[in-house]
Amino acid sequence: MEIIDIELPEEEFERLNSAYPFTMQSAKVGQRSVEIVKWHFKTIDPNCNFDNGQTDVDLRVTSKANIYDIEIKGTADEDIAWMKLKVSGKRSYQKLKNGMPIYRVCNVYSKKPRIFILNYNDDFEMIPEDRWSIRARR
Repeated sequence: MEIIDIELPEEEFERLNSAYPFTMQSAKVGQRSVEIVKWHFKTIDPNCNFDNGQTDVDLRVTSKANIYDIEIKGTADEDIAWMKLKVSGKRSYQKLKNGMPIYRVCNVYSKKPRIFILNYNDDFEMIPEDRWSIRARR
């Protein structure tokens, strides 16, 4: 498992706080997490490009001659919070089994978030869980 410690510059931290203010809504935490990962890649290659709407992955990064497909999972927790880490959908499941990494962005509301790069079989396994639908009683 690779760990990347991030220190956001003040202007980026303020931009994130303005665009993605503190909330515990998972969608907003996820959006902020994607932005943190984008910022990280821009520090490595300012000319890299992102695609996070036209593919079936959370983020595709095109950098020089490389293309990275990434599953991004964010949390406001300071650690990985394994019990909260879930994968939805068969496409994500299959891509993770085939080698796509999870970038687990922790402490997303901090100026110093941390990214854990997790790989299937090396760092985690996936356990199927039963789910039940809820509907109104008739």
